[in-house]
Amino acid sequence: MANPYAKNLKKTVFDIETTGLAPGRDMIINAGFCDPDTGRLFQLFAENENDEERLLKELFYIISQHEVVITYNGDRFDLPFIKTRAEKFGIDADAFFWSIDMYRYLKSYWLMAGKMRHLDQKSVEIALGLSDDRADRIGGGECIPLYRHYLSQQDAKSKDLILLHNADDVRQLARIYNAAVFLPYDRICSERGFGILAPRYVLCRSVRLDNNALYAEAKTLPGGIPSSIYEDSYELEYDCFSGDIRLKIMLAAKETLRYVDLNSLPCEKDALSELKGYHSDFLVLADGQRLLYQEINMLLSGILSGAGLF
Repeated sequence: MANPYAKNLKKTVFDIETTGLAPGRDMIINAGFCDPDTGRLFQLFAENENDEERLLKELFYIISQHEVVITYNGDRFDLPFIKTRAEKFGIDADAFFWSIDMYRYLKSYWLMAGKMRHLDQKSVEIALGLSDDRADRIGGGECIPLYRHYLSQQDAKSKDLILLHNADDVRQLARIYNAAVFLPYDRICSERGFGILAPRYVLCRSVRLDNNALYAEAKTLPGGIPSSIYEDSYELEYDCFSGDIRLKIMLAAKETLRYVDLNSLPCEKDALSELKGYHSDFLVLADGQRLLYQEINMLLSGILSGAGLF
């Protein structure tokens, strides 16, 4: 299964083509979206240099309809680029979603990545046996002269080549996402964050565990009633104006184990009883230096879903 933490969330694969690498002066040519579950494709295209504002407004509306945005190196390029371009036009770019950057995931957690000469998307497609499904034969840089030619000549073929390249990029990235079942998603999500339906969408942004407690910082859209809970077993603060959530769960220890008593926490024990770390209403989160990532993540999901904040 692809990333199990995103299974029930609304996802889209996202990629842009631009006239260059500098968002201060370069513009977006087109944007592509692909549903990784159904393969459904949707594209936006700037018909002229004055059409970028319209494209950006539609782009951010589409992103706002999803809880997960999947990119390839998007954390460093695509997402900062669209935000900078949106600011130029005064467009609200404060979208709330879980960014899954497959480049960062593969680079940090895929053993084969260290043996590859290049880790660009097409090289990963070849390594995973997915490259035969590409129809385009151009690189992203070739979209720039094609777009200039389209602007000057209104050449439909140039536009079609750009759209085909972008379509293949997002479709192939969707296939990479679905094929990457080998990634250690429990560890990745514990270290890099993950989304939760609680029932309002919550993004768990950071997790930390020491000898005494498990700490988590999360965020949701502002609203509801502020909350401050201070119990012996846990502390939870919710700022309804910023949407910030802070959670601290006290740990017990025996020999090398660090664990929690589920009877003292606002979560459903049955949902955790199938985990390996579950023992008679207690949940082990660490054994010495070894963290039980799935247990940590599922405990946080259970508490944020069951604390009655929303």
